[in-house]
This record gives sequence, C-alpha cells and structure tokens, in this order.
Amino acid sequence: MNSPLWIWQQSDWPHFQWQSDALAPLLRSCVEMQGRLLGKIGSIDALSECENILDTLLQNIVTSSAIEGEQLNVGSVRSSLARRLGIHEQGATTARSEGLAELMLDATRGYDQPLTLQPCSPGITGCSQRRKKA
Repeated sequence: MNSPLWIWQQSDWPHFQWQSDALAPLLRSCVEMQGRLLGKIGSIDALSECENILDTLLQNIVTSSAIEGEQLNVGSVRSSLARRLGIHEQGATTARSEGLAELMLDATRGYDQPLTLQPCSPGITGCSQRRKKA
C-alpha cells in the first residue's frame, strides 16, 4: 500500500485527528531524549559550539545549492561564515560566498523580526538592517 508522501496529499488535509493514547508514549520518549541532548549540549565549550554552528550552516548552504544544481567553493563559503561568526579562519572569500553567508545568517538570526520590502544594499554587512526595529 502506498501512502501519500506529502502531508497535503493526505485525504483529511488539513483536518487531522490523532490518537492521544498512541502518541503519548512517543512524545514522552522524545522529551526524555531531548533532555539528554540538552544535557550533553551543556557540556560543550563555546568554541566547539561555534564550530558546530559553522558546520551546520555550511552544510545547509552546500546542500541547498546542490539541490539547485550549483557547485560552490566550500572553503570560500566556510571562510565567509566563519568571519561573520567571529571565528578566526584563514581562507579566501568571494562576493558570492559573502552573499550566501549573509543570506544564511539573516535567515537564522532575525527570523522572528518583521520583514520590510526594502532589499539589502550591496556592501551592507548583515541584512538584519532591513528589518523593522521593534
């Protein structure tokens, strides 16, 4: 039996029902594992945390670009991200890698701020300047 791949392909979309008795043990297990993960994260030093963030953001950019069929200079993108995160890392950057780093950090840092229609201007560091100040 083939079940629909996407949530919007479900026959009862968007009016779902669930069985609390079936979900409760799974949610308890998830919360327990989340607690363990948060405990482990608490033992990571600041530099390791920054490097993990760098690696995660870099992987996101590279994977997203690959989906679009784009080949990136990974070292250049990594250097651009590292510089913006305050991590000292040697490496040449390009205007493209700087733009991708700026875009990713804007998307992940100011996600809870209202957007305006004003686009980023070339040369401005941090697109967050286009967000309305609350």
